[in-house]
Amino acid sequence: MKNNEEKIRLDYQLSFLKNNERACFWFWKKIKDSLEKENIDPDLMLNIVCAYDHSTRQISILNYFLHPEIKLNIDDLKQQWGKIERDVKPFKWINIKNRDEVVSLLLKIQKITNTHTDILHEIMHSDSKELYQYIQYFFDDWDNSKEAKELSQIKIKKAWDQKKYRDKVKGKKVLNIYLDSKVKDELKKLAKEQNKTITSVIENLINREIKLINNTKAFEKINKNRTGVVLNIGSSQKKQEPVSSGKIFRFPDNDHVDR
Repeated sequence: MKNNEEKIRLDYQLSFLKNNERACFWFWKKIKDSLEKENIDPDLMLNIVCAYDHSTRQISILNYFLHPEIKLNIDDLKQQWGKIERDVKPFKWINIKNRDEVVSLLLKIQKITNTHTDILHEIMHSDSKELYQYIQYFFDDWDNSKEAKELSQIKIKKAWDQKKYRDKVKGKKVLNIYLDSKVKDELKKLAKEQNKTITSVIENLINREIKLINNTKAFEKINKNRTGVVLNIGSSQKKQEPVSSGKIFRFPDNDHVDR
């Protein structure tokens, strides 16, 4: 093994990986792929393969470069990574907590980058955060120009936004209506105060009125069945019919009806 001075030097060279999970994963995967093609110390291979999170990957990367028989050069890898980080933006718009979304994007990236499908079978048991790291790695390591990658990301994002929009409006119909300009302004204010879209505010208002109407009808039906008294809610007039028996159920005065 290399001496302590070498360890300190390497630790300093790799210090940028501490706060950069994307770079750390890329280094780790490059090393892992390299070891799978070589016949090196099996303990070293085991150390790399068993690294399961950001912290353990940092340690395994350091141990790799401390080994005397390694094939990869740290400066070459840093140079390659520097170009990738400058040229390729991360997929920040994906919701990492939503596994279905992550898997969907993973399959899309696998198709674009021609990643071998066997790899997908190996990693599908991973959690969504781990799968996201693979998504970023496959795209980062894709052998294509900066312009081609940028165009692909634009197309992917556009298709993704369209899908999200279709899912959002699924089961809804378009309604074109004309509103008084003052009413429209008030509607905008209401939406802003409630931190909702105008569509959501309108839906809530309609649902509230429907609920109120249904409740009123239900009260009228209950009162009619129990007392034979027909009440006209919203009016001071009441029409009574003969009651055979039982107590009379009465609504409170209209001024106290909770609408």
